[in-house]
Amino acid sequence: MTLSELASLGSLVSGVAVLITLVFLLIQTRQNTMALFRAEANATYTAGSEWMMAIINNQDLARLLIAGSAENGNLNEIDDLRFGNFLRLTLWFSHHIWHRQKLGILPEGEWERGTAIVTDLLVTRRGAAWWDQNKASFPPGFPEAVDKAIEASRLKIS
Repeated sequence: MTLSELASLGSLVSGVAVLITLVFLLIQTRQNTMALFRAEANATYTAGSEWMMAIINNQDLARLLIAGSAENGNLNEIDDLRFGNFLRLTLWFSHHIWHRQKLGILPEGEWERGTAIVTDLLVTRRGAAWWDQNKASFPPGFPEAVDKAIEASRLKIS
């Protein structure tokens, strides 16, 4: 075997090694991407669970939400402030899910599946008034998505 033939063989072997390395890196990248998607979904679920557990474990908060959502519910000044801040917290949490979906961090449809939590509050008299006054404080695109979800919710109700 000549030196030229050995160089060609070495070149072939190194090319195959590079190809195997690239395939391995592709597999690792896909596995890492799936792990990141799962971690993001778990973090979102954990945050949502804490929010729901606050309602479940705190009767005062549950009563506030019922009174604030009721058509004829009366809230004093303090409870009205608490209800508005709860709406703000809920909408910002929803925004984070919407934004993560837009970035491709959460799967398509994730935000849409969870909109009932938001729309149930925003179709009420007090919730709708709060949303009309505060929607401009949210980043572009999100208010339009929420309005679309509210409209879809109203169509389901009627």
